[in-house]
Amino acid sequence: AVTTGEQASLLATGKLSLVKDGAAVTVDGTAVVGADMQSGNGVVHSIGKVLLPNVVEVAKSSSDFTTLVSAVVKANLVTDLTAAGPFTVFAPTNAAFTKYLGDVNKTFDEVKADKDALAALLKYHVVSGKVMLSAATTSTPASVEGSKLNLEKTGDALTVNGVAVAMADLQSGNGVVHSIETVLTIPVAAPAPTQNIVELATATTLNHLVTALEKAGLKAMFEGTDKYTVFAPTDAAFDAAVAALGEDSLATLLERADLAEILEYHVVAGETKAAALAAGDVMSAQGTNIPVTVDGMKKMVDGAEVTTADVMATNGVVHVINQVMLPPTLVDVLSADAEFSTLVTALTTANLTATFGYTKGGPMYTVFAPTNAAFTALIEGSADIADADALLALPNLADILKYHVVPRIEGAVTQLPSYWTAATLLTTANLTVVDPEEDLIVNGHAMIEHISAGNGDIYKIGAVLMPPPMDSTDGDTDPPMDSTDGDTDPPMDSTDGDTDPVGSGTNGAVGYGLVVVFVAILCRVM
Repeated sequence: AVTTGEQASLLATGKLSLVKDGAAVTVDGTAVVGADMQSGNGVVHSIGKVLLPNVVEVAKSSSDFTTLVSAVVKANLVTDLTAAGPFTVFAPTNAAFTKYLGDVNKTFDEVKADKDALAALLKYHVVSGKVMLSAATTSTPASVEGSKLNLEKTGDALTVNGVAVAMADLQSGNGVVHSIETVLTIPVAAPAPTQNIVELATATTLNHLVTALEKAGLKAMFEGTDKYTVFAPTDAAFDAAVAALGEDSLATLLERADLAEILEYHVVAGETKAAALAAGDVMSAQGTNIPVTVDGMKKMVDGAEVTTADVMATNGVVHVINQVMLPPTLVDVLSADAEFSTLVTALTTANLTATFGYTKGGPMYTVFAPTNAAFTALIEGSADIADADALLALPNLADILKYHVVPRIEGAVTQLPSYWTAATLLTTANLTVVDPEEDLIVNGHAMIEHISAGNGDIYKIGAVLMPPPMDSTDGDTDPPMDSTDGDTDPPMDSTDGDTDPVGSGTNGAVGYGLVVVFVAILCRVM
C-alpha cells in the first residue's frame, strides 16, 4: 500500500516523494492517473510525465559536487531545494570550494559551523525559475538570498558575476543545474562615500590627474556638488602620454594649451556606473563623443581599458583607465563630415594635416571651414580654376587654406568684441571678424555652424576666403583680384552693391573694415 513519505528509487542518489490523500496519490507532485496495473514481477502506476531527479539529486549523482551537497545538508537546505521549484542552481565544483576556502583562510568545518552564513552563501547561487542556457540573457536576476546576480550572455557563452558556466543544462525535475568553477560571494554594500572626486583621486594616488586638473583650472569643478563620471588615467598613463604627445617631460605636458580640452574629454556629466556603460557613444564635457566598447565584462572607452570601476565619490563616480584619451582633432572631425571632403583633400594635398593634429605644446586653432559647395562655387566662378584638380594644383593652395585658420578664439561669441581683425596662419594677411550679437561674420560671410574638436573649433562657412594678393613692389597686401576684368578692384560692398576701398593689410582702418563696422553698429542700434 502507498503511504506518504520518501521512497528510494533505483537511482542510488534519488528518492521519490509520495503523497497519499484519500484515494489520490502523487509522486514528486505528479498525479497517478492509472493505478495497480498488475504484472508478474510487480505493479505499474501510470503518470502524466517523466520524472527527473531534483536539483539536489542531480548534484548527488556527480562526484564533482560532493562538497556542495555536504554544505546543502549542513545548511538545512535539502527540503527547500527538493521542493517543486523550479530552480536554477549555479553549482560550484569541489575545486571551486577548495579555492574559496583558501581565499577566506578557513577550513570547511569552520565554514559549516556558521549555518546561517553558509545558507545565505548557498542561496546566493540559486535563482527562482528554470533558466536553460539557450534561454539565458544578459540580465541581473535576484538570487534566492536576495542579492542580484549579473548574467552576461555572449553567443553561446554564459557568465555569472564574471564566472564562466563550465557545464550547462544539467536538467532536473524541479529545475536546472549549471556547473561553475568559482564560489560566488555575496556583494557587500559599500559604505556611503565621504570624499569628493578630487579628494578621492588624491587618496587613490592619481597624483598626476590632480595636478593636471589644477594646472588646467578645472579642480574646483570636481570639488562641488554637481555629479560627474570621470575616466581617470593612472600616473603611468600620464607618463606614457608625455612621449605620445611629443613632450619632453610631464611638466611640459601639463603646460600644453589643450590640457583642459584633453581632461574634459575624460568627463561625462552625471553619474554613470560601469554596468550602465553600453556600447556606443557618450558625450564628453569637452563637446565630442567618447566611443564605448564592451567585450563581456571588459569596458573600453576610446581604446582605454577600465581597470578599476565604480570608485564612488560624493559628487560622482571614478573609473580608473590605463591610458590618456585624446579627443578627435580638427582633421578627425572634418574627415568624419562628408560636407568637408574637399577641404580635407586640400589639406592633405597641401601637407597641412599634421599641423592640425596633436603637436608639441598643444596649439589650439579656430578653422573657418568652407563646405564642398563653397569650393564648387569658387571653381564655377573662376576663369582660372577649371576643376577640382586645378584647385588642388594651385601654387598658393597652402596659403589659401592658412588664411582660414586663426589662433583659437577664446570665450563665448557673446563675450567677444563686435569687430576685430584676426591674425591668420598666413602671416601676411588678416581676417576681418564681426559679431553682430551672436553669429560670427568673417570677411562678410556668416558662420553656418559651430563644431567642437579636441584642439580647436570649426566654424562652417559657405564661401572660400581668398587672401589678398601680395604686392610685388612693396611687400604688403593689395586688394583682391576682380574675376571679371583681371585687374585689382576694391571688393563689393554687400550692403549697397557698389565698390568700396579696402583697408591695408597692416591697419585695416579704412574702406571695407569701416563699412563692416558701420553695418554691425547699425544692426545693434536697430
